Amino acid sequence: MQDLIVTNHTLLLLLDGVRELTADGIPGDMLGHIKQFATVEIMHQYGLLLEDFRENGAFVNDCIFTMMHHVGGDLGQINVLFQPSILKTYSQIWETEYELCDDWSDLIEYVIHKFINTPQPAPLTLSTTLPDISTQLLSSNLLVTWTQEEKDSLHWYYVQCRQSKCVVADILKLFQENGNQQKTRLSIIEQLLEQNIITLIQYDDLMKVENPDYERNVQTPALSVASADSPKPEDGDSKTSSKAVDDIQVLRDRLQKENRGKLIAWLQKSLLDCCFVKLNLLSGTIHVTTGIGGSIGEVVMEPVSYHCILKKKSIPVVPWNQDQFAILSYQPFILLLHKLGFHLPADAKKMFVRIPEFWTADILYNIALKLGPLDKCK
Repeated sequence: MQDLIVTNHTLLLLLDGVRELTADGIPGDMLGHIKQFATVEIMHQYGLLLEDFRENGAFVNDCIFTMMHHVGGDLGQINVLFQPSILKTYSQIWETEYELCDDWSDLIEYVIHKFINTPQPAPLTLSTTLPDISTQLLSSNLLVTWTQEEKDSLHWYYVQCRQSKCVVADILKLFQENGNQQKTRLSIIEQLLEQNIITLIQYDDLMKVENPDYERNVQTPALSVASADSPKPEDGDSKTSSKAVDDIQVLRDRLQKENRGKLIAWLQKSLLDCCFVKLNLLSGTIHVTTGIGGSIGEVVMEPVSYHCILKKKSIPVVPWNQDQFAILSYQPFILLLHKLGFHLPADAKKMFVRIPEFWTADILYNIALKLGPLDKCK
């Protein structure tokens, strides 16, 4: 934790130094980075490290207080510092008269004073920001293991029960009669969609039965984004491909409607980062760019993508903030990843969602296009 906080502080100093040297520097870029730290979870981690303020040393304490000053001052989100562990440490520093610079002493005094004089309708704790247990249970249904025999049985059971008014209940009953007590109604619905036994519209209808609050937010016709150079599929393959593209379009538009467009852009950028690395390694050259003062420098490739591709391993999609972490357990986003062909953690037995190593630069680019128009300014 200490290494992460110190490294991030060094990065902030570097960004600030570059901004001062550049005539058209944009402070908003730096604030955008800092905003990712203005959460209860992140400040909780900073608070844990601050508990050892006597052993940390002046520099480490400076790194902690600098970020807390940015969060409480520049961003005006002082409420995320109103945590028992942080306030307790502040009080200890204040009472023991531990030697600090005036800026940090002022910060401590300001936070304590603000906390005392601010009405607290509900305590802001770490637990209040954790995902609801029902959401975790719902998303966990995607991780239920299905053997090939069970998948084949599901297809046969669906054929037998598809005319029933309670198709899911009847399928579940057949599984239980054959000694399988592990399957749930939600996991059966997810598996029916995963095997393309039902359409996304049928999936929505079944989910509405399970959860009356479940709503279909998007009904937009799909647009094909297949490459013009790709061969035309046979009739059977064409229907399957068209359905997959349609599902991707619906899921993407739904996420956009839910104001999760930035997270789709993050996924798209992850694909383009991999594409850029593959193109560079394929050509054996490094793209150059004009830097400060007109100087020419190399473009730095994304390190996770670069080293994984260099070692010919699948590339993890690493979440760097709380929003990105949360979206990776959000059901529609997981379905989107599945439809696009990503390796899910349960399938690959890994911690992160992964981009397959065998995807070429062309495939990566075309999949990125399926997520929306590319921002050529970035």
